[in-house]
Amino acid sequence: MKKHLCFIFLLFVGGLSWAQTSNNKPKGQVVMMTTKAYNEIYNFGEVSELKPRKEETVSYFDKKGNIVYKRLIDYDGRTETAYIYTHEGKILKEITTTPKTTESAIIYDTLEVKLYTYDDFGRIKTESVFENKSLISKNRYEYTSTGYKQYRYEGDGSLLGVAEKKGNEISYTSKGKHSIQYLDNAGRVVRTSLFLDASNGGLSISVYNTYNKYGDLMCASSHIGSVIQKPQQTIVYSQRPDGSIVANLGNQYSMEQHKDDHTYRYEYDAKGNWTVKYDDNKKKRYVREIAYAKGEDDFGTVKQKIEEGRHTLDSVMYQIYQEKVLEQRRLKAAKEARQRYARQTLDAYIATQKVLYESRISKYKLIDQKERIDLYAEDYPYICATVRSCKDLLSISSKPAKNNLDAVFHPIDVYTKRFMDYINLQQTVIGSLINKNKKKENKELERSLKKAGGYTQRIAILSSWLKEHGYDLFQKTVKKDSLKSLYDEYYGYKKKIYSYKKSNNDELYEFACLGDLYVRARLGGSLIENYRGEPILENISAEHLGKCIEVQKLLYNLLTNDSLKEERTKLVERYEESLGYNLNRYNLNNINRPLWFALFEDYLKRKGIAILNNESENLTKN
Repeated sequence: MKKHLCFIFLLFVGGLSWAQTSNNKPKGQVVMMTTKAYNEIYNFGEVSELKPRKEETVSYFDKKGNIVYKRLIDYDGRTETAYIYTHEGKILKEITTTPKTTESAIIYDTLEVKLYTYDDFGRIKTESVFENKSLISKNRYEYTSTGYKQYRYEGDGSLLGVAEKKGNEISYTSKGKHSIQYLDNAGRVVRTSLFLDASNGGLSISVYNTYNKYGDLMCASSHIGSVIQKPQQTIVYSQRPDGSIVANLGNQYSMEQHKDDHTYRYEYDAKGNWTVKYDDNKKKRYVREIAYAKGEDDFGTVKQKIEEGRHTLDSVMYQIYQEKVLEQRRLKAAKEARQRYARQTLDAYIATQKVLYESRISKYKLIDQKERIDLYAEDYPYICATVRSCKDLLSISSKPAKNNLDAVFHPIDVYTKRFMDYINLQQTVIGSLINKNKKKENKELERSLKKAGGYTQRIAILSSWLKEHGYDLFQKTVKKDSLKSLYDEYYGYKKKIYSYKKSNNDELYEFACLGDLYVRARLGGSLIENYRGEPILENISAEHLGKCIEVQKLLYNLLTNDSLKEERTKLVERYEESLGYNLNRYNLNNINRPLWFALFEDYLKRKGIAILNNESENLTKN
């Protein structure tokens, strides 16, 4: 939580500092400076390798130490910034561009332009930032006897915030947030505090900066809670025989609410410019190569060096572009399109699963109701008992278990339809029992059921009575044998596909496992049989079995038809690509079911097999 707050805090106050016009001028007559970044690879607690990062900055300077041109190369590509100054050395314009490779040449697109204006005393008056020729932000300055006020505006002219400098403090207020920067006599920020409201009473976090004698940041320490005194840091300097200096942080501050977020170490050359910077927190190292002017002519060749460097880099970029970039771009775009489509398919699948799950839960609530006929058991015990015994005929003696409620087909769908038949049977009987005009008829039915010889005779008497009242019980009786032939076909394909799950061919084995899982879990095949492997035919609909068999036929064809090998392979590769790793025999237990089901269902749709058609959707209603 501390790290997260600190990150937000640094982002918030990052734009608060006074406009930089010095460009961090180096010491001495520097012509060119190249900075490269490396990752430190450790082995047995020591740095064993420096691995280059795609981070490089090349800066060129004029005689006054101002940067006139800077080239930045990082993971996002390459940008180049040119700086234009007045005769007095005040910056007028910054122009940032990026190279764009076309089929025939390298062209440069302008990304950003910063323009500065000054008052009669040489102080910055306005700072405007343009992107694509559109103004996106503007800072305006008003000066006072103790400092200045800086008004920050959005490109549309709306006020973003106000910064005010009084002595060695700069406060910033924006949308109910308030922060203060505290400066030392050299103008460096030594502490920044962020408050949760517009007063100094709701402090959230403070950051303390420690600098060395060369003006470089050695440590940034954060503290959450009330303001405390700046932690004291010791900096140790040591000189090498060649005159270079090493600066290390002697002791680091750390306690429950206060810790060092960033610590650095430096190596300096004899002129006081750092040549190596160590980022201890991120295990990174920055190395500088500094070229000093040996004479006046060295600065005259800066422009030529800039053009030579650009020409060399452009040639390399163009060659790489011709050989790799176009193809890699096409492959990347295709991969991203597939992954995007996979995510959309998965989202649609999960939404469908949710609807199915909620539908089944509502059906369980329906069938959990108490027997309505029990209310009349005291006056008509034989009628009520005979009604309850009809459960066996309608196969609702025991309800299905609550597993795989998000499967396309589930026994509860068929069971609920039969349960509604049972409710209608009860309502038919209850409708007669509460009718005062049929009291004699009801008593006669009760006596007939009491005199009956057993279960079969009572059912026959009640069925005859129900039919006279518009309810045909034997038409609603479940006939299991009608689905036997369909189940035999389903079970036959199940054994064929299962044989490939024992195959020594890894590709066939993996695909058979994936396909069989789809039939069992998504289509509800596992719900067709009990723990002894016997078919539960009363809980199967013809649509259920028919869809399982339709998918099984396609799976078996993909497993056995050599001409479909490429199609089968591409289907698994799409799943692996979205998954982020390759399948094998040992990780099939960790299958991402929603992802596989969504992709395979999309494939079935393209093959003309609709999983959620109107017939199956109707099963989820009622």
